[in-house]
Amino acid sequence: MDDAVAATQAEILDAQEMLIALGYDPGTADGFMGSRNRNAIRAFQSDMGMSMTGVVDLNLLNNLDLEVRAAGVSTGSGVDAVDYAQWLEDLTFQAENSGSADSWVFDELYLIADGLYAVGRGVDFSGYILDLEDVTFDAERNSDAAPWVVDELYALIDDYYMAQPQVQAWIWPITVIATDFRNAGNPANAGLLLDAGNFYIDRNAGLVSQPEDLDADDGDMNGEELAFAILGALLDDSSHSSVNNSSKNGGNSGSGELAQGHISTEFTNAFAIDIVASARNADQPFVIGAFFDRMDSPGYRIAFEPGRGGEVAILLCTGNNNLSMVANAWTSVDLADGRPHSIQWTRNWFGDMELFIDGDLVIQANDTYMNDWFAGVILQSHGGNWALESLYLSDDS
Repeated sequence: MDDAVAATQAEILDAQEMLIALGYDPGTADGFMGSRNRNAIRAFQSDMGMSMTGVVDLNLLNNLDLEVRAAGVSTGSGVDAVDYAQWLEDLTFQAENSGSADSWVFDELYLIADGLYAVGRGVDFSGYILDLEDVTFDAERNSDAAPWVVDELYALIDDYYMAQPQVQAWIWPITVIATDFRNAGNPANAGLLLDAGNFYIDRNAGLVSQPEDLDADDGDMNGEELAFAILGALLDDSSHSSVNNSSKNGGNSGSGELAQGHISTEFTNAFAIDIVASARNADQPFVIGAFFDRMDSPGYRIAFEPGRGGEVAILLCTGNNNLSMVANAWTSVDLADGRPHSIQWTRNWFGDMELFIDGDLVIQANDTYMNDWFAGVILQSHGGNWALESLYLSDDS
């Protein structure tokens, strides 16, 4: 490959697989370039003392290959479809013999096992894992399988994900927050300061919100008026338009449910936030954001509506409870389906932002309004028991 020639899809794929094996996060290994991939390349080049070009060339591939060999890591999946099919088939056979599930569960599990056998060895089979997750969740929700069967199926799913090459969960080098809420004991131990409503720790779900009825016009500085304005902005049909809370949600006299907390910590405006979120009975949005000074000061908010086809929006807070829609999209993922979902939000110094849900790119946007450091992370639940298993924040400081 000549350095001056654009990389082929196969060469980009090789680079992505080696980056993943080394702990960087180029996103999905699909052979296509994107800003997430370029950021991972630049991070590797920076670590190696190379020129930070962010492109795939001969020099990059050679250096990646050397590091992979030196680290002794594999660039492929650590689990095989045929082996996985055998494990699933054995489990299904045991459950069937003991009458521990309804017949439809066995039919679906055997069908997935047959598909895995057909895939063969050395081929990606993540689609079948998603099918298995759906069957397991439905069987648990409808009580169509004994608890031990559900537990074994979830363990099998976890084994698959644990066997994948370990990917760095953030793209910036400095870890600011690394919290597994499930082990925190109480919200204060995790650094969460309570602003409204309540939160508690569940050893399985993590940090769980308990919204309470609040008057939006209470005159405090906790950003509650802004929180209710966000609901109005999320329902606004005109993207990139300016929204003031006085024209939404009944104006300043509106009220609603809210649980809000924040973690005070400084970080730059080139950052990445990773969370794992879930909810079982949420009927109103969940919000995570970065604030500049106070909770109602300039900053960004990401708002997530529950339900399939729910809206996801990046909102810019410009002060005085004014909001501007930076970008929005609709996702087929129901974040309130009771299962954990991974969410990654990244931003660089040039204002490029990306939002991923369960590894899929949902939003790409650019906004350069915020150029200063942020003072903390804010969490809001507007209805239902939204829960965070973990929160990781990194920046380039």
